Amino acid sequence: MSETIGSGDKAEESSMLIVAPEAALALRAALDGDRASDELAIRISFDAGGRMHMAPSDIQKGDKWVFFDNRVILVAAPEVSEVLAGHTLLIRKSNAGSTFALRRTSGGQAD
Repeated sequence: MSETIGSGDKAEESSMLIVAPEAALALRAALDGDRASDELAIRISFDAGGRMHMAPSDIQKGDKWVFFDNRVILVAAPEVSEVLAGHTLLIRKSNAGSTFALRRTSGGQAD
C-alpha cells in the first residue's frame, strides 16, 4: 500500500506523489525520533539546481500532504506538489547507505 500526497480528493490521487511503504515508514520514524509534535512533518522542496531537500517543518495552510499511520508525515507547497506529480518517493539502497529517491511513476508503480 502506498500513500499519496494530496488533500484527500480521490480524483487527484493518480496525479500526485506516491510514497512507497518503506519510505513512509522511514519518514514516520524520523518524526518519532525527533519527538516532533503532530504539527510538524517532513517538508520536501527543491533548490535552484533542482536537488531535492527534506527537513522537519511546520505544516502550512495550503500545503499538500501525505497522511500515514494516523499523522501527516510529508508536506509540500502547492507548486512543489505539481513538480512531484507522477513520481514515487522511495528508498534507494547502496553500499554507501540508504537515501530517498524520486522515480517517475507508471501505471501506479515506480519505474
